Amino acid sequence: MKKLVGCCLYKKIAHIRVATGNTGQICAGAILVESNRKVIFLFSATNAEAKSSGAMSFLIDSFIKENSQRNLTLDFEGSNDPNLARFYKSFGAKECIYFHYKKNDLPWILSKSVTFIKWFRKLF
Repeated sequence: MKKLVGCCLYKKIAHIRVATGNTGQICAGAILVESNRKVIFLFSATNAEAKSSGAMSFLIDSFIKENSQRNLTLDFEGSNDPNLARFYKSFGAKECIYFHYKKNDLPWILSKSVTFIKWFRKLF
């Protein structure tokens, strides 16, 4: 992650946002990466103070306001967590379903064995 963010900063395509709490300490931070008119919400972190003060909401909202005149799409990168998905939806996010491709290069007998083991585990 360090190398990725470092490379993005070097190429000037990363946006790093931080919010400080009452003590002046950072309580929330976000890394966004911009490319091809798309901004990906790559990483975020908060502490207890940020959760109670709404610091992450402030960071995202301020980014949206500052870039509202630009033709950009903000991609939250989804979440399987319903609470996080609800949080993203509060900014107007729309759910997108992405297809995935799965390829199994295991030999036939090993592939069938793995399938059987997975099926067997579901029973118990």
